[in-house]
Parts: sequence; structure tokens; C-alpha cells
Amino acid sequence: MPQQQSPQSDRLLVRLSPMFRLFFLVNVVLCAVSLAVMIWLSAIAEGDKVPKMREDLYRSCETVFKLTTGAFLGLLAGRGS
Repeated sequence: MPQQQSPQSDRLLVRLSPMFRLFFLVNVVLCAVSLAVMIWLSAIAEGDKVPKMREDLYRSCETVFKLTTGAFLGLLAGRGS
């Protein structure tokens, strides 16, 4: 007689720790804020002449965006293994 499986055994259950959720949330917020600031700075650009402070802020946001994108890959790859 074949053994019947419960409906829950067919699903893949993944339990996330509270610290993982916190790191993921912080990463999402940093990524979204830096992307929003980059878009905003691009939208308010006035011609070819950009003040040095805006250029520095844009580059800082660009760096944060790159780092948070890499952190996403690291978090998801570490969780997937």
C-alpha cells in the first residue's frame, strides 16, 4: 500500500531568521534610497555644468547601489546553499 504524503511535504519550506530579514530589509532600503537619489539628481540636472557637491553625491549613491546589489547576491546565494 503506497504511503500518502501530506500536502505540506510537497512544498519547500524555508525558514528565515530574524537577523537575515533585518539585513535583507536594510539592504532593500539602502538600495532603493540610493537609486531614488540618483534618479532625482539626474532629473534636476541643469545643462552640462553640474556642481561638484551634486557630482560627489551621485558617485556616493552609485557606490552604495553597487554594494547593495552585490550584497543581494551574497545574501541570496548564501541562503540558497
